[in-house]
Amino acid sequence: MGKRTIREVWDMLVDEAGEEEIERAASVTVEQASKELAAAGFDVAAERKEAAAFLKDLRSGAAPVAPVPAPQPPKPLRSERPPKPRRALTAWLSAAGGAAAAGAVFYAIQMGTATVGAGDPSTARELRRAAMAACDQQRWAECLAGLDEARALDPKGDAEPAVAAARERAVRSILKRE
Repeated sequence: MGKRTIREVWDMLVDEAGEEEIERAASVTVEQASKELAAAGFDVAAERKEAAAFLKDLRSGAAPVAPVPAPQPPKPLRSERPPKPRRALTAWLSAAGGAAAAGAVFYAIQMGTATVGAGDPSTARELRRAAMAACDQQRWAECLAGLDEARALDPKGDAEPAVAAARERAVRSILKRE
């Protein structure tokens, strides 16, 4: 399995968030759900009465049918105005990206971490062990920081299944809090 794209990761997070919400809703009793809806400002009794009437109409065939919207004319293939040239924006973004990369390299040199990936694997293993212990204690920020530091020293070790699982668990937990 190759590296996931940003879109695939986003879709996975959205799917998982939806699944958790469905599981939470399924675990709530009718009484608890009624209390939550009432607290949110819904008139639960009126909603139930309206739903019962709708179901009765639906069973008898008297339910209103939603009107079909009129077809819209197709949109023109080209706009009336010519598109604005984006070369200037692209040039500025490229320059900003280059400056950021140069700044990152300069910072790495100043901090003594310019040899990314050329670190001591045993140090990386120790960092990973400490990071995994932080994950087990649900100290997610510390966990991710340790895993990132270990990855900088030994990128290959980051592909280990236990490390990948710990990183994914920490990211999920941090995103869930936000």
